Amino acid sequence: MEVSLQIYGDFSGYTDIARGTSRLFGIELIRNFRQPYLSRNITEFWRTWHISLSNWLHDYLYVPLGGNRNGALSTYRNLMLTMLIGGLWHGASWTFVVWGGLHGLYLVAERAIGVSEHRGVRPPIRAGQLPSKLFTFALVSMTWVFFRADDFGQAMDVFRSLFSGSGGLPIEDVILVGVIALEVLLMDLYARRQPALMKVLQYPVVEGFAYGMLAVGVIVWSGGGGAQFIYFQF
Repeated sequence: MEVSLQIYGDFSGYTDIARGTSRLFGIELIRNFRQPYLSRNITEFWRTWHISLSNWLHDYLYVPLGGNRNGALSTYRNLMLTMLIGGLWHGASWTFVVWGGLHGLYLVAERAIGVSEHRGVRPPIRAGQLPSKLFTFALVSMTWVFFRADDFGQAMDVFRSLFSGSGGLPIEDVILVGVIALEVLLMDLYARRQPALMKVLQYPVVEGFAYGMLAVGVIVWSGGGGAQFIYFQF
């Protein structure tokens, strides 16, 4: 979870900074993230995570390869090739190949069992969707281990620690990760339900309190120092 939150906060955060800076110059960039960790399946995840790259992979790799026009087996092959190339785009490392390959396998499996996600307005969040959302988040988090690791040995160490129960985080770090996860979830829920919640923020007291808490959160959880963006190399 910690790696998932770090990557999401890093990438989504600096793209929001880029969008805000561009607006100052009258340039409107596309929205690159639409609450991807609230996705019900991997297909939906890739339509809400790094949308510009997802569209590029679809339009310039998947479709030219044949897309889904030549039967099931060709579709599965095209999905795998697209995601493997997407992994290599991030770097010439076997860890990125595995990251892309796992996502390719997920997408092939979903296509094989008939899972789909319609483009357009996403359905409202309901309690019955929670298991599929948690399962999707778990699948994505497993791939992030390979994405973030320097090599296979480091990735395997993480999985050994995870499944053996050893190498756990200190309780204060667990609390910190939990608080950050809650903040991310609340912000994504707010973004999903923004039209309704914006009516509540029209009250000056509520708006002041909300922005004040955000400012306090930035100060408290900033860590007191700068860090290089994870995605600076891509």
